[in-house]
Order: sequence, then structure tokens, then C-alpha cells
Amino acid sequence: MINRYFSHEDIKQKFVAVRQRAISIYKELTDNCFKYEFDQEKWNICQHFDHLLKFGEYHIPVLDRVLLNVVENRLFSNEPLHLHPGEEKLIDRIQNTHEDLLSPSYLFMPENNRSKGSVFIKFVSMQDLFISQINLVDGYSLSEFEVELTLDYGYTLKPGTAFLMIAGYEMRHLEFVEHLKTEMAAENLDLV
Repeated sequence: MINRYFSHEDIKQKFVAVRQRAISIYKELTDNCFKYEFDQEKWNICQHFDHLLKFGEYHIPVLDRVLLNVVENRLFSNEPLHLHPGEEKLIDRIQNTHEDLLSPSYLFMPENNRSKGSVFIKFVSMQDLFISQINLVDGYSLSEFEVELTLDYGYTLKPGTAFLMIAGYEMRHLEFVEHLKTEMAAENLDLV
């Protein structure tokens, strides 16, 4: 079971961990490995990152609108975010399943034509944007109002829960990428 209470700092640290893991992956890959095609059924590393970029580019403005409401309505609070059992289960499923619970593939279909450098710069910058959003509402409630995640499934969640789900979803994709790196090493592909 996951922690039920998350401070603003706890939530920020989730994105810091995603950022650090992405940088570590970046440093270990050549351009060829970044776009290496295993088969038609499996995304390569470039496609995983492109998918996450599109996923984040959709959710950042959605979170901006909700967080603006929190600030405009002066919803101050130093209370940590409290997850209810249903939210805990949903976050646990997102972090520990192979199902794509948050983003049907047709909404954020990845491409394979981006350069490694541009993808990683944009991805790391996106993590900084999520961290900035959390910093901007420090001292405000992350339990007020609701955020709708993705167009299809329509999960409506507290902003703090939405941040946790996004960071968990990103981390899960980074774990897939690490698995792909392991497969490449097993096939004796040059990673650096």
C-alpha cells in the first residue's frame, strides 16, 4: 500500500526522481539505441518519451487552469494531501500494471522521428514545469477543485492526486525504457 499523506514537497520529489532517472537514461544511450526498433508491436525508447511528452503537453494547461482557481479562491492550506482508498488503488494500478489506464494510445500516439537531444530537453523541461506548478501553489490546497485526466477515461481527481498519478505514469514508462535497455544489452547492442 502507498503512503496516504503527501506534502507539496513529497509530490515535487516524485517529479525530481522522474527527472533524474530520465537524465541517467539519456547519458547511457546513443541515437541508434534511442530509435532502435524491436518489432512492430513494441514501442522503442523514442516512442515512449514522445508519448510522455504528448501526455504532459495535454495535462500541463489543464492543471494550470485548476491551480489558477485554487490561487484565485485563496484556498490556503498547509495540510498534506490525503488519499482516499479508491485513489490509492488507482495510483497503485497506474504504477504497477502494464495497462495504459490514463492514456488511450490513439490520444497520445507516439512518433519515432525526434532526435534524442530534443526529446530529452523537452522531457526534462516538462518535469521542471510540473515542479514549478507545485511551487507556485505552495501553501495552497492541492485537495480542492478537480482535474480531469485525459479525454477518454475522464478521471476527475484532486490536483495533488493528479500530480501523483502523472509522476507515477511517467516513472512506469521509464521502467519500460530501462527494460528495453536491458534487452538491447542482451542483444549486444552498443548503448553508449
